[in-house]
Amino acid sequence: MVLKRSRYITFRFLRRRNLLNIESNLKGLLIVLLVLGAVLAAGIVISQGETRRLYDLSDFPEFLIEDNKILATIVVGEQAKSEDVISASALSQAIRRAKSLNLPEECFIPDTLYRPFCQQGIPKAITTDKNIFYTEDNIIAIGGPCANSVTAQILDLPTTWPECATGFQNGTGRIALYNKWNHTQIVVAGYSAGDTRNVAEILKDYSKYNLTGYDIGVSFNSITNKNEIYAPYIEPEIYEKLKTSESIEVSIVMSSDESLTKNLDLWKTHVEQLQNRTLSKLTEEDFTLKQKYGPVITGRITQSGLQKISRDSSLKEIRVLKPIQIYSEAGLNSLIVRFNNLQSGNLIAATRINRTKQNINGESNDYFRAYFENELTDITKELPQIDSISIVDWYSITDISHIKITYKANQNDQTKSDILNTIKTILENKWYVKSVNYNEILSAGI
Repeated sequence: MVLKRSRYITFRFLRRRNLLNIESNLKGLLIVLLVLGAVLAAGIVISQGETRRLYDLSDFPEFLIEDNKILATIVVGEQAKSEDVISASALSQAIRRAKSLNLPEECFIPDTLYRPFCQQGIPKAITTDKNIFYTEDNIIAIGGPCANSVTAQILDLPTTWPECATGFQNGTGRIALYNKWNHTQIVVAGYSAGDTRNVAEILKDYSKYNLTGYDIGVSFNSITNKNEIYAPYIEPEIYEKLKTSESIEVSIVMSSDESLTKNLDLWKTHVEQLQNRTLSKLTEEDFTLKQKYGPVITGRITQSGLQKISRDSSLKEIRVLKPIQIYSEAGLNSLIVRFNNLQSGNLIAATRINRTKQNINGESNDYFRAYFENELTDITKELPQIDSISIVDWYSITDISHIKITYKANQNDQTKSDILNTIKTILENKWYVKSVNYNEILSAGI
């Protein structure tokens, strides 16, 4: 009997333990689901251990406000200078005004004494980097890595000089959006406290500057006495598509020295340096190269890749790589180039010059035509898939040239389409071009 009872007790114990394990597992699963729901509600998608933003700076400050609550803490350095404190206060008030949040002024004083009170009143207050752990909250970090240890953690930089100033120059700063540790961080930082103040002014007046993207460079122009944003033009459609897609095909146009085109060897070296410099900033996870054509590279880019080059002053623009709608074989072989009448040295970007009412056609602009033909020859040398680019028509009144592309044998329509798009992009970035269109548009009166 003792043995039977012992077995009975043991069986009950094991069954109870199994039930407890099941209950524990269910609780664990429920917690995971709740956390996942919170993460998705916060606008973050988890993918292969990384996070992807569902918003960018064009959505500021909406992604930090929910149910009339500011879901972020503004952090300054413990030894912050007065400019950083003023910047923090100005940003707090700007967010409050954005949603007409009725908050007491005490909530915008940089003193941790008020934080519990302000949390009851809705927002989270300004605090210092010593009073918050950087992974616990959504954060707006004011000041560079040298002045704010939270900024240093977000940017993965040390707090010691001069390493803490990496990526910063006197008179400049940046606004950068991150998603780390399942939270959102915005860095508002400059080389000096004065530079940080200038950067904060940009974010404070976000609606005036039409901010977009994840990382924006800011500089102060001493001539105009105004803050200016410096960055390549990035087509807004890229940010929208990256909110729902892991990556997108783009064309990246680099700022090049057109004067070097007169010497093909120098031009090739220059272009190769531009290409290598841009590609060296991107990993295989950031960017999948498709093709390289002169100062233009195309490929598939991710959010992390776009952030790495979004403040690169050596880039001119980044656009969505769109397929060309071709309706006939002839459409693959020609482009319509409109010149802008600008002058460079002894050249005028026009098909004819010295036009008058008496002589509407003016004089033949042979110098510019020869220059344009030489440009087309240089482009041809950069593209191994084509034999030539030639001028078909040189319209005297409209300052338009119709050019023809002759491809090498065995090029399929998709390759021709890609090359035509590349030639169009290259020409659009020439000093003398106003616009470039596909042959079909000519009848629409370009």
